Amino acid sequence: MRYAHGIMFGALLPGIIFMGCAFIKVAGFGITDPAALQAIWNAYLAWFGISIAVIVVPLIIAWFRYREQFREILIYEVGGLAFFSPLWFIFATDVSGDSWVDVLLTGVHNALPFLGPSGSIQGVNIGPIVLIPSIVIALALGLYMLRPAFIESFVSGSATAPALRDLSATVGRPAAAPEEEIPKVPPPELETRTEDELRALLTELGTAPNIIEAIIAAGIKTSTDLVATSPEQLAQITGMTQQDAANLNALVQKKLWFGGI
Repeated sequence: MRYAHGIMFGALLPGIIFMGCAFIKVAGFGITDPAALQAIWNAYLAWFGISIAVIVVPLIIAWFRYREQFREILIYEVGGLAFFSPLWFIFATDVSGDSWVDVLLTGVHNALPFLGPSGSIQGVNIGPIVLIPSIVIALALGLYMLRPAFIESFVSGSATAPALRDLSATVGRPAAAPEEEIPKVPPPELETRTEDELRALLTELGTAPNIIEAIIAAGIKTSTDLVATSPEQLAQITGMTQQDAANLNALVQKKLWFGGI
């Protein structure tokens, strides 16, 4: 899944959920009849169940149909729900006619369905003491999870980004052959694919072949790895000036965010 598509996917799910809630809330304005209010509450309960399905069904489909991309879809969905849910909550609150600032200060009434002592489903209020920290934590967590470097490391199954080797003494010449013959193990399909994409991207940007090989040899296998590398590190790896390294990094970032990579 391309980065831009993943971000759109992660942003769409909470948008569907919160805008549905806003529509139900608008439909209940001015209603005082108990039967009509009960119908609005029943509609909210039904939408609450649909919202759970909106979150779970894409993961089930991805597990059975797109197994090789499941980890990628999972991180985009979880990160998107964490980061975009507070933003959609604020927007949906304003659309429904309430000030989101007032809601943050007073809390949300009947926010979560809960099975009461009598067996009936009741609404649980979420006060500002819980609501405000939850929004802040969700935004920070989502922002961290949606970083290209974190996504790449999560998808590849590594806990940390690839370590960069010191190639200052070997830039511009092929690496020395190993003294002992080591059995060759085919690299993972994702690594091969993304490395080819990075090589093609750098070639498209007019990067010299020896610079490309130095970058690949340094353990930078993907576009997101390259974006996560500072200009200082890139200059040390490739032998370019720091300004040229910064320009290359900026071009790759533009391609990654706006070029459909």
